[in-house]
Amino acid sequence: MSPADPAATPGLRGVLSEPRLAPYLARYQGREDLALRLYAWNAALAAALWGPFGIVEVTVRNAIHARLADRTGRPDWWEDQRLWDQLLPNERRSVEDARSSLALRGNASPSADDVVAAANLGLWTGLLSEGQVRHPVHNYEANLWRPRLRAGFPNYTGSRKLLHSELMEIKNIRNRVAHHEPIFKVNLARIIDMIARVTGYVSTDTEAFVRAGERVTGLVAEQRAFVERGDTYL
Repeated sequence: MSPADPAATPGLRGVLSEPRLAPYLARYQGREDLALRLYAWNAALAAALWGPFGIVEVTVRNAIHARLADRTGRPDWWEDQRLWDQLLPNERRSVEDARSSLALRGNASPSADDVVAAANLGLWTGLLSEGQVRHPVHNYEANLWRPRLRAGFPNYTGSRKLLHSELMEIKNIRNRVAHHEPIFKVNLARIIDMIARVTGYVSTDTEAFVRAGERVTGLVAEQRAFVERGDTYL
């Protein structure tokens, strides 16, 4: 397959729309050829991020799931009434949305693994939040993190607050990528390092895998050449 130059396809601008292209045009003072190439580079970068995003999400969710299953003695830990009562509405809704989504796909009796796989990143990030501070039931720091979830991250020595902050940043960038937003101004070296570190809190081998296999660093280094030559693969 030969690379395509987006600047050689002027119809692309009309398809993408002016509002969508505006940040890219602004970056190059209105030059359409460079803006279209930057758009293509942004798309290639977004594609390169999905692998690391997937690894960190699966790593974190499995770490949390394992600890809660161990705590309750059952893989469908959300069915444990005591634990369910400790969850705030956002986390309960995430579990219910996962089950509803599975039902709509014809899976009316999902396994625990099915529900875990269907739950969004918001659930796992939310479970690492502070919950409701000083509340006897909904204080996640006291009732979830210290007695159980901390052990799911054996290589981590920091605070729950910092880990939650890192996951929120990863989640927010992931959402921007999912909505095809510009990310060329984001410090992506920092983001990919954060993704690798968070996986490393659970498994150093997984961190090494992410660092060795990720393509983001190379694309960031090639941005200028990428935009100048216009050789694009999607």
